[in-house]
Amino acid sequence: MRQGKLGAVARGAVVKGISRRAVASGAIQSYRAEATIGRLGREDKEVRPAEWLTEPELVKVLAVAKEREPHFFPMLFTLASTGIRLGEALGLQVGDVDLERGKFYIRRSVRKFRVGSPKSRKPRKVDVPPATVAVLRDWIATVRAEAAVRGQEASWMFPATAGQPQGGRPVREAFRRCLTRAGIGRTLRLHDLRHTYASLAIQRGVPMLLVSRQLGHGGLAITDTVYGHLAPDATREVALAWEAILTEPSRNPGANSARTPS
Repeated sequence: MRQGKLGAVARGAVVKGISRRAVASGAIQSYRAEATIGRLGREDKEVRPAEWLTEPELVKVLAVAKEREPHFFPMLFTLASTGIRLGEALGLQVGDVDLERGKFYIRRSVRKFRVGSPKSRKPRKVDVPPATVAVLRDWIATVRAEAAVRGQEASWMFPATAGQPQGGRPVREAFRRCLTRAGIGRTLRLHDLRHTYASLAIQRGVPMLLVSRQLGHGGLAITDTVYGHLAPDATREVALAWEAILTEPSRNPGANSARTPS
């Protein structure tokens, strides 16, 4: 009897937690007065109104970064063109970068100088555009040369001056300086480069599933909640596809007809 009561309590706690998340995401309207964003899991906290740079704004910011912030330009360019999180970029090591295949292998994250697992708790592969590969090819050569001067072997992709993992604050400050010099009056966070990556990709017609995988979201529903309104409406194309299926059977006559075994 005691075990039955404990099981019921545990099931109730699970249902309660799920309901709270549903309230915060808008899936349901209410669950008492106890639903609060602050008690959600880390992945849920990412579901918030997103800000992003337009294409012209992004081009301007990156141009400023290249000219005025050469030390931070490779990282800012990487964040904008791959959509990875700041902690994941700080956690990249030279061995995680495959320039020939244009891939990153996200294996760790650095937060407050502590090395841990990626936010999704599992490694993933990220595709890197050729323009980013070109920037990073030169950057890796610089990192290796600086490490050799210190008598070290290059390890971290974006190291601090002593070769150790870099903190996030200097990168955020550099990004803010770039925004100001580019004449961007809106208040954006460094994390909004991630939103910029996803938003511009979806507006360009990249399937949301691919964007979700690149971002390392725990599920497509998270990506759809934040960026779904930007996706082109494909329902008309679906209707036209079915119109072709229903009205043009001559393309493959008898393809779906039942056949009598010989």
